[in-house]
Amino acid sequence: MDNKTESKTLLALRKLKVDCHYKKSTHFNAARRIKVESDRFQWALILGTIAASFSTIMNVGIWDKFPNSDWLQAIVNILGALGGFLILYTTTFTDYKSKIDLANKHESIANDLNLIFKKIRNSEGRYLDQFITDKEISDELQNLTEQYTMKCSSAPITNDEDYMKAKKNFNKGFTSEYTDDELNL
Repeated sequence: MDNKTESKTLLALRKLKVDCHYKKSTHFNAARRIKVESDRFQWALILGTIAASFSTIMNVGIWDKFPNSDWLQAIVNILGALGGFLILYTTTFTDYKSKIDLANKHESIANDLNLIFKKIRNSEGRYLDQFITDKEISDELQNLTEQYTMKCSSAPITNDEDYMKAKKNFNKGFTSEYTDDELNL
């Protein structure tokens, strides 16, 4: 390969590294977001169950022991009804285990993409240090592109907010590149 082709191969490898970086960050963000959402739903289900159960227990004749408690009965019954609606909402619109499984899948994809990212970075370094030839870097580019494509094709869909957070973090300098201080430990 001539210098012009060399630089295009290296440029393609670097673009793949950036794609990999954004994609892995997006999936890590999706995993975190889904875990937080699932925890909220889990707490809503727990609180709803407690409120509904308390209301049910109190309505089994215990109120007779509290004279002039109509206002308290009304509040407890309203809380019980709200608890029932929370239970209905959380069981209808979410499944805690499936959300956790989805979050784990996002995290697994992100970890795999992180490994591909590191392979790209290592290949780039080996090429720049002239430990591998133009042909070898071209073959590695092809192989790493296939690995990246396979991982992305089996990945669950992320939200735009996950990508925007990755982009924002990247622009702030929160990348997997090392600082001079880290390199000189």
